[in-house]
Amino acid sequence: MNANVVAGTVPANRDYMPMKTLLAYSIAQACEIANIGRTSIYNAIKSGKLIARKNGRRTVILAEDLRQWLQDLPARTPQTTSKPQSIADHPITGIAQPWESTSETPAPGGI
Repeated sequence: MNANVVAGTVPANRDYMPMKTLLAYSIAQACEIANIGRTSIYNAIKSGKLIARKNGRRTVILAEDLRQWLQDLPARTPQTTSKPQSIADHPITGIAQPWESTSETPAPGGI
């Protein structure tokens, strides 16, 4: 028998690699890893979009379920409309301001 195998420095089965990633996450871990708030995680679980499992009192989310839920979130598409150039161009606030008054409409308070 090889001394390295006995000492534990080389795996006995060279095809076996130790697990470096978790299989499941707690709610707090899932929030941290996904950079998502607890409310969003719980809402996704409640709506059935994210599968959570229970082990006694502990709720866990499988890594693959979390990854799939994140991939199913809608992608943000770039906006095709341009931003208004000034406040007067804005559809809601596009009214003449007192400093923009014309000769037809005197500024408020001025005569």
